[in-house]
Amino acid sequence: MFTYAALIFGVGYSLYDYGGMTSGSQVLELGVMIGFLLGSYLLAKKNKYGWLFFMLMNGSMAALMFHQHKPLLSIQQLVSLCFVIYGFTVALKASRGRRQLP
Repeated sequence: MFTYAALIFGVGYSLYDYGGMTSGSQVLELGVMIGFLLGSYLLAKKNKYGWLFFMLMNGSMAALMFHQHKPLLSIQQLVSLCFVIYGFTVALKASRGRRQLP
C-alpha cells in the first residue's frame, strides 16, 4: 500500500508542481520513477513481471540521458537494460520449469 501511495503522491505532486505534463523529459522521469518503484515492489514480492518495470526504468533513463546530451550515461543504461532482459528471461525459464514438474 505504501508503494502505491508513494507513486500516486509523487506523480500527483509532479503534475501539480509543473502544471501538468509540460515536457518530454518529465514523461521520461515519471517512467524512471514508476519503473523503479513498481519493479522493486514486484520483485520483492517474487513477481517476475517486476523485471518489465525495470526495463521501463532503464529505457526511460537511457532516453533521458540521450535527450540531455550525455551519450556515455545513455550507453551505460542500455548495458544495464541488457542485464535486466537477461534476468527476465531467466525468471521466465525458471517459472516454466516449475510448472512442468508433476
